[in-house]
Amino acid sequence: MLRFLVAIFSVFFVCETALCGYATIFVYHRFDDGRYPKTSISVESFEEQIKFLKKNGYRFVNVKTLYELSLKGSIPEKTVAITIDDGYRSTMKAFKVLKKYKVPFTVFLYTEAVGNYPDYLTVEELKELKKSGLAYFGSHLHSHPPLLKLRKKLSEKDYLSFLEREERLSRERFKKLVGYEPEFLALPYGDYDPLTLRFFRSKGYKLIFSLNRGSFSGNEFPVPRMVTVDGIKNLKRFKFDLRIEPLPVIAHYPRDGILKELPNEVYFDLEFPEKYKNCFVFLPNLRWKRAELVFNRILYRGKFPDFKGKAFIGAKCFNALTKRWAEYFFLVAR
Repeated sequence: MLRFLVAIFSVFFVCETALCGYATIFVYHRFDDGRYPKTSISVESFEEQIKFLKKNGYRFVNVKTLYELSLKGSIPEKTVAITIDDGYRSTMKAFKVLKKYKVPFTVFLYTEAVGNYPDYLTVEELKELKKSGLAYFGSHLHSHPPLLKLRKKLSEKDYLSFLEREERLSRERFKKLVGYEPEFLALPYGDYDPLTLRFFRSKGYKLIFSLNRGSFSGNEFPVPRMVTVDGIKNLKRFKFDLRIEPLPVIAHYPRDGILKELPNEVYFDLEFPEKYKNCFVFLPNLRWKRAELVFNRILYRGKFPDFKGKAFIGAKCFNALTKRWAEYFFLVAR
């Protein structure tokens, strides 16, 4: 009886403090498109990934179902979401695989291009995807704008005016294309800063997706995704990414967005620090650097590398309970 109670307590304690359930959200762009190797994956590799997930009991959800699960406060283990950004015509190559294995998926539509430009899905192809019952659609905005470049260039007033127009055009075109209004948004180029996120949240988007590396417990904002292309992913790496847990970060420095000056330290404050060890931070150009874990803070002191444009900053620690790595990333720009 005592062993039984200890086992029950242990499972409860692990789930409360180590984020047992989480979703891994994979993002794809092009399929079998040799012109763009940095954003393309072969259909053969894609099918290999889907077969692995099917064989090993992973549950596929679209982003609407993922949102509904997150509202319940617990995402089941082995939950996966397949997302495809932009709406290139090569999406139809992936669709053959997804239809073969009956996998639900989400396509984020670049609304100016879809139905208009040669490299993008036609209206008839959109109808075919929708008719299958497997495809769900979200917004990727209208003109696929480089939001961080515009944020640096424009005044706050002019930037918000631009976002108002962009969001309105994308919403109108999206409804015309698929018949309902968008509830979910994938940020073009993964670009955001606090003002951008506040704006789109005010427009009622239920989940906003980034290109920040990581997995989703229901708390991360914006929602992280694992970028998947041939050049950096093979099946071994794909399996590794599936085992990455969300790192429960409650605050970090520097903040997301545009850096006015380079910081002299980087830190991440954890909700459950007692479960983690062997922590590292990810910095522009330097990659992973070992960090201290001081009370609840992952701390890195040292010269911060200068960089141009935008960069991801991250942290990872080893979860002693689950024997998995946990990661958290955010975006900054200069």
